[in-house]
Amino acid sequence: MITLIRRLASVLMVVAATSHAQVVESPTTVSRGEWLVEADVVAGTWDSGRPNGIKLSTWEVVTAPVLVSTGVAENIDVQLGFDGWVHAEAQAQGQQERVSGWGDAWLRAKWNFFGNEETGPAWALLPYVKFPVADDRIGNGKFEGGVALIFGQPLDEDDWIQAFVSGDTLHSEIGGRDEQLVAGIVWGRNLSADTTVYTEILTEWLSAETDSLPVVWGTGISPVIADGFALDFEILVGITDEAPDRGAAVRLVWEF
Repeated sequence: MITLIRRLASVLMVVAATSHAQVVESPTTVSRGEWLVEADVVAGTWDSGRPNGIKLSTWEVVTAPVLVSTGVAENIDVQLGFDGWVHAEAQAQGQQERVSGWGDAWLRAKWNFFGNEETGPAWALLPYVKFPVADDRIGNGKFEGGVALIFGQPLDEDDWIQAFVSGDTLHSEIGGRDEQLVAGIVWGRNLSADTTVYTEILTEWLSAETDSLPVVWGTGISPVIADGFALDFEILVGITDEAPDRGAAVRLVWEF
């Protein structure tokens, strides 16, 4: 049951923050010698449904997932992520299951191989691998990895779009391996030099469940609090039955 909770929440909880702090990735890399810290202060998803006619309610809260990036060459950065502390609950037919524990760690690298996101189309590749350091009931204890293709482009002086698609190979207790695709697109608008608003659509496909397509819509605002430091507040809503009903996240972005 908890495996189901983790999969449904994966679109929202993956450590994929950007300089704008939404879930969809940015093709821009951190400059050589500089650092970027991105983290969810707290994030959660809630869901209620009737799979096989049985009412099932789930919720999950994650605190302090963090991603630290640094530039190592022109248009290349490396990133170390940690999933943070996870607490998940599921309730069905009067029975309740709870798990808590630390999540997995990630090693990622981003290569902006074409263009500049501020002046025109830009593309990047982001390969990543998961290190299975999570507590037993939170993670599956297996190395997993994948790669993302990321796009970004300004629309005018104040508007911009970003999009990504990622492919993962996941461990499966039944078939040995599952393939997963995650995709998203975001439109953002700079209200001022210090405030950005955005809206995004996210979806996920899993080879083991080809008839299931969770789609999530999110909208948020990112105010700059101080030079190099911004917060982000996002509300997420499930569009399809397979997606979590709702979610929310409070994030921070610190450049130095």
